[in-house]
Amino acid sequence: MSYLPIIRQLAEKPAELEQAYQEAVRGGEKTAFAEAIEAARAESSENLLLAAWHYRLAGVATAVKKRVVAWGWALPLGLLNGLLLWLLSDDRRFTVKVANPLTGTQYELLPVMFLLAAPISAAVLALFLTGAGQRRWGRALGVGLGLAAAAGYVLLLLRQILPQVFQQQYLTLMVLHLGLLAWAGAGIIALAGQRDAGNRFAFLVKSLEAGVVGADAPSLEVVLGAMPARNPAAAARANGMPIATAIADPRMR
Repeated sequence: MSYLPIIRQLAEKPAELEQAYQEAVRGGEKTAFAEAIEAARAESSENLLLAAWHYRLAGVATAVKKRVVAWGWALPLGLLNGLLLWLLSDDRRFTVKVANPLTGTQYELLPVMFLLAAPISAAVLALFLTGAGQRRWGRALGVGLGLAAAAGYVLLLLRQILPQVFQQQYLTLMVLHLGLLAWAGAGIIALAGQRDAGNRFAFLVKSLEAGVVGADAPSLEVVLGAMPARNPAAAARANGMPIATAIADPRMR
């Protein structure tokens, strides 16, 4: 939408020009409005109202640039997030394990990283957006505690679920659910006080980009398929042996 004709008509009407600006902000067209102000000012350099709008929008643009380039927060938090995920990638030390209540045998279900990667990344992102933005630490703390509580609940409830096939299905669902909760938590922080259509669309675009990048990594199905088959019935079908034999074989538990 071109705002130049509107600004030409309202160049002598401060109240109506302010209303047009607010409508542009709500429509996510703040940049287009600013460009139209510059074009109108070039045509009427003696207009004091347009000159005032020029300096007003220039000050806002300067503040936005200072807020966006926050390398002092981005670099250390990016390194922290990468370090945490790297540590959790050691599946020999960090793997969800469950013991068979009848035999006491422990078996592995899923690397912890696939369960906690999204909540950890969302918590670090909340720290970055809060520290580099409006510094509303209470909101960031609430999101972080909520994600931690959800992840803890998932791990605690896992011990109460039997048999193993249900545990595997439960973990697969919880990986997806924790990912959605992490996405929602990031949205709460990113859109705090900025819920206009433009910012909502920008958040959805960034979410889509993150989803495309994540799709390049091994899918959960591939990860689960690469792990040893611990369910006796599934192992029996995979190895072409009777189920009774698989149950008796401790390697299949």
